[in-house]
Amino acid sequence: MGFEPFDAQAEFEARSYVAECPNDDYTRAMFYDLITRAYGRAGKSAPDFPKIPFAKVERRAYNAALFQACEELSPDVPLASALFELGRDLYPHFATTMIGKAIFSVAGRDYPAMARLAPRAYSICNGHGTLEIVRAQPGLVHVSFDDVWDPLPFTCGIWRGGLDVCDLEPEAFEIDWVDPVRYQLRIGY
Repeated sequence: MGFEPFDAQAEFEARSYVAECPNDDYTRAMFYDLITRAYGRAGKSAPDFPKIPFAKVERRAYNAALFQACEELSPDVPLASALFELGRDLYPHFATTMIGKAIFSVAGRDYPAMARLAPRAYSICNGHGTLEIVRAQPGLVHVSFDDVWDPLPFTCGIWRGGLDVCDLEPEAFEIDWVDPVRYQLRIGY
């Protein structure tokens, strides 16, 4: 297919991320906090989510909660755009936490250094999928995702939020999308 600019306004099909997600895939409950904060910013009460941060939670249920939040909080916004904005808040908020401060003190505000930490962080937080850093150098980060059940626009938002933490603006934000759970992301800044 080849690399194309990521388009948060494009139509996005969410059903496969819930219906086809493997039953044994999980993520960590701490990511529900991202959804809870979005409800709070909108002045609405969030659904009751698991409270133990590192507890394993079913990925299928988490993805369903992401889509529900987007529908309820951004009904007039394309789903891809709402998912992107939810994901974009992850790193900036994480950078304010005690664990985030410790991690970012190791990586500094160095985007390639942050990227090189991502495969290990992902393997700790998720049951399925791998991230491979193809290239991480000043001005360019290229990541390959395989069997990753985070919705693509959400993942793009997370990586864009990493740029925000580093006070960087993207010059290129491109996707080579093989299928819903296999793709490559190339970020030039």
